[in-house]
Amino acid sequence: MLSGVLDSTSPELIPSLHADASSWFEEHGDVVNAVTHAIKSGNVDRAVKLVLDAGGWELTLFGGVSVLRVLIRNSLTDGINRFPRLQIAYALLLMKDGHIKEAEAQLQQIEIDFRSNRLTELERRDYVVTKAQLDTYRDAVLSEASFGMLRGMLEDWPLEDPRGAGVIQALVGISANARWQFKLATEATNAGVSSMRRANSVLGISYCYMHLGQTAFYQGDFELAIAHLREAADSVEDNFGADSQLKNSSDIVLSALGYWQNHVSLDAPRLLMLLATACDTDSWFDVYFCGFSCLLDHGLTARDPELLQAALDLCRTTIRRKEISRLALLLPFFELYVAIANDNESDILRAARKCEELEGMEGGPFSLEANFIPLAESALMLNSRYGLDPVLASRLSGLNNIIGIAEDRGAHFFLIRLLVMRARIQHDRRGVERGVDDILKAAKYAARTSMKTPFATPAVAAIVRAAVRSGRDKPENRLEVAFLQDCLANPILDRRGSVKEDEKKLSRRELDVLAELAVGQSNKGIARALDMTDHTVKFHLKNIFAKLGVDNRISAINAARDMQLIH
Repeated sequence: MLSGVLDSTSPELIPSLHADASSWFEEHGDVVNAVTHAIKSGNVDRAVKLVLDAGGWELTLFGGVSVLRVLIRNSLTDGINRFPRLQIAYALLLMKDGHIKEAEAQLQQIEIDFRSNRLTELERRDYVVTKAQLDTYRDAVLSEASFGMLRGMLEDWPLEDPRGAGVIQALVGISANARWQFKLATEATNAGVSSMRRANSVLGISYCYMHLGQTAFYQGDFELAIAHLREAADSVEDNFGADSQLKNSSDIVLSALGYWQNHVSLDAPRLLMLLATACDTDSWFDVYFCGFSCLLDHGLTARDPELLQAALDLCRTTIRRKEISRLALLLPFFELYVAIANDNESDILRAARKCEELEGMEGGPFSLEANFIPLAESALMLNSRYGLDPVLASRLSGLNNIIGIAEDRGAHFFLIRLLVMRARIQHDRRGVERGVDDILKAAKYAARTSMKTPFATPAVAAIVRAAVRSGRDKPENRLEVAFLQDCLANPILDRRGSVKEDEKKLSRRELDVLAELAVGQSNKGIARALDMTDHTVKFHLKNIFAKLGVDNRISAINAARDMQLIH
């Protein structure tokens, strides 16, 4: 009302009143209203100074994303290219809101002045930090040269700027994780924690703990990973509210950790929702990988094509919005998962061919050291398709190679799953002894961190039982045997409550007998393995033959394989 009166009676007073209001709000610590009134007074330069004095891009390290959003988007987007530091802060805000392409466009405008040395020292620093974040989030530092440049930034970084140093150190940690250089990742991120402490940034420290949790995850140290991730999630919730983007990312990785430890803990709809939020805001490859790979593994094992398709559609949307190269690299393999779950042979062959072409590219993406994660996942996915395929020898060659790398680098989360996959293949090729060795070796690592899910799938039940039999009388394998027995006691069932719809024809005990039969056990061997009498074995076999419509052991095995009751 007052504004209307002044407009009609004394319009010349309005700018000075807004200027006075801006000063009053500044004195009382209300930067948002101080900026708003500075804009209304016509003093854009003062408004820009207020934003930059409040921290500019550094507001994001103190939970000030929403404040930055109000300051810039509601007031200062017009003519923003007149103020490089403000434009850089705007680019970071766009990144935080999930608008990667728009953020890149803003930084490209700044890059011209950066290369022409027309920026002040402070503007150059802001540009370098923000560009490094964008490049890391988009996987643009995968080459050795780019990674070296990122690490080189720290050598000459000014000691009086712990905030910028902390960001770069955290980004080095993310990039080192891509290379499975976990010692470097831990050292760099711990240095980031120290820098953020010097800067008094609780949010910056929490991000570093998030990255440390991711490193521990890949190393298979789930207890440490959970401790770091909970510290990050609890800290941001206590200080910045439950809707923090960092808490959302932490919850995604914690959900994945829970799934790999105990498959029944997964709340798939919630994880999809968390991933959708991450797609709309800011996150990076490791978070998306943990969430999507977990959902797809669960969907394939439980034969839930609806879940798989929902996860695949969201993954495509994320790739389109975020342009994350390693996630795009995994997409054909995720598509193969969906085709397998739908049991569509033409789609399976088409997806597998696409994956093989990508893997076989001379000097292609899988030749980069920074692509170990896609390489490991591609080996798992392609080998899950090729059980008894005649070209399996070539597939095993690639699998053996990535197993060696994972073991050498200490990437135990991947090593466990890769060893279980190779054991399954060896078992299918009648290489039971080698398969047992792989299961026991995988169990040695998995037991330390209670990573049970890879051993609880129907596809590996027979070889896991064989490993239990083999290790039962060996004192050095007691821990592994106890762990594997625990896994067998909690098998993964599909959403209908059985491993396959056809298994409703057979009881659980009959399926156990069938699995032992498939590995060549005699009646006495089956009785010993399952702790039953010879008479009970004969009784179960008679029922199995009748239900499968066969009259001998070989026909029963073949019929069971055709019905996918055994693998």
